[in-house]
Amino acid sequence: MKEINSLQIMLLVLGLVFGNCDKSSDNKNETALLAAALAASNSTSGTSTVKFLVSDASQSKCYDEKGTEMTCPTNASSSFYGQDAQYTRLKPSYTVSNGIVLDNNTGLMWEQEHHDTRVSYADAVSHCTQLRTGNYSDWRIPTIRELFSINNANGDQNTTNAFYLDSAYFNFNYPTSVELTGTHTTKMMGQTWSSTARPDDSTINYFYNFLDGHIKSNFNNSSNSTLFYRCVRGDKTVFATNNYKDNGDGTVTDNNTGLIWQQSNGEQSTGDYQFTWQEALSYCENLSLAGKTDWRLPDIKELQSIVYYDNPDYNTTKMVLDTKYFKFTLPAGKDLNTNPTTSPPNGNSVAPFFWSSTTHGDAKSFASYMCFGPCWAVEKFVGTGTYDAHGPGAQRSDPKSVPTTWPTSIGDQKDVVQVNNFVRCVRN
Repeated sequence: MKEINSLQIMLLVLGLVFGNCDKSSDNKNETALLAAALAASNSTSGTSTVKFLVSDASQSKCYDEKGTEMTCPTNASSSFYGQDAQYTRLKPSYTVSNGIVLDNNTGLMWEQEHHDTRVSYADAVSHCTQLRTGNYSDWRIPTIRELFSINNANGDQNTTNAFYLDSAYFNFNYPTSVELTGTHTTKMMGQTWSSTARPDDSTINYFYNFLDGHIKSNFNNSSNSTLFYRCVRGDKTVFATNNYKDNGDGTVTDNNTGLIWQQSNGEQSTGDYQFTWQEALSYCENLSLAGKTDWRLPDIKELQSIVYYDNPDYNTTKMVLDTKYFKFTLPAGKDLNTNPTTSPPNGNSVAPFFWSSTTHGDAKSFASYMCFGPCWAVEKFVGTGTYDAHGPGAQRSDPKSVPTTWPTSIGDQKDVVQVNNFVRCVRN
C-alpha cells in the first residue's frame, strides 16, 4: 500500500475543511479527519496500529488527607507532594467522526455511544459482534485494560453530570427510572462490561464503573447479571501482552509503556512494608534507586497497566503480577490465603492493596488503589465466610489516613478497609 506522509495528510485535511465550508459537507469533513488520523497511525485497512500506551489520568487538582482542595505543593519535602495532578504524562488525544472515537495514542477505535440498557454479557458480546458502525464488522467487547485506558480520573469532583470519562468525546447517558429497579442505584449505572475473566473464576468478568471510578466484577454466565457496554475494535492481543525487561539493578522496564518500575515493593526505614497515602507519596519522592532520584508514586492508570489479569499461576502465587519480573514481600507473619474478618485485616491476613497517587473523585479524603491479589470483603457470602468480593485486579479506594474510628467496611459489599497499603514506585 502506498504510504501517506504527514504533509499529504495536512493538505488533505486543510483542503477538505477550507474548500468545503457549507454545512452539507460536515460529515465528509469528519470522515476525512478520521481517515487522516488513521493514515497517521499507519492504518492499512481502516484499523490503526494498536499500541499499549498509558495516557494521563487527567486529575487536575490536589487534595489533603481530609479531602480538602489545596494548592499543589511546590517543594518535594512538603506534605502531600507527588500527587497525580503534579505530574504531566502522555496527554489523552481523541478524534471523533460519525459515531467513532479514535484514541490517537493507543490506536483503539471506540464506539462513541454508551448503551444504557442493562444486558447480560452474552447479549453484550452479540450486540458488538453485530455492530456495523463505520461499516466495520470486527467490533467487540474491550478487555479491562483497554476499557480502563479511557478512564478520566477527574470523576465526580462534586460537579453535575461529570463522570470518569471525557464527555467531550464519549457519550454517556444517565440511567432512567426503568433501570433503577431493586437495589440498583444511580452510582451502579456506569458498570460497563469487559471481556476479561477473573483468574480465580472464569465465570466472572471484570467491569469498569464510569460513574464511581472502580473496577469490580460480575457473573458472565447468568441472564440476571446485567451491565452496560461500549464496543471497541483493534488488535486485542496488544494490551494483553506483557513485555518486561529485568534491568538487573532492582528495576523493571515495561517495553510497552516505556515506564520503569521498582522491582520490589517499598520498605520503610523501620522495616515496615505498609504505608499511609501521605507516607507513600513521600517514600517515592525520596527514593534513590539504580542511580535515579526521580521516582514517584504512580497514578491509577499507570498502576493498572502492570496488573497481570491473565496470570496462569494465580492460584499458586495469589498475585495478579508477573512474578517472573516483579517481587512482593509480605510483612512477617502475614499471608494472602487468610481471609480477614475485620477492618483492618486481622490475624495473619493482609490485603495486597497498592496505593496510587490519584485521589478518588467521589470521596476526596480517599485515594485509589489496585488489588494485586484478593480484593477482600468482610461480609459473609452465602454462608461461606468472608470472600474476595471484586476479584484480584479490582480497583477501589481507601481513606488517606488512619481514621479516628475505624469503619467496619465500605460499600454494599463491605470492602475491607486497610489504609496502610503497599507501594511500588515508578519513573519515566
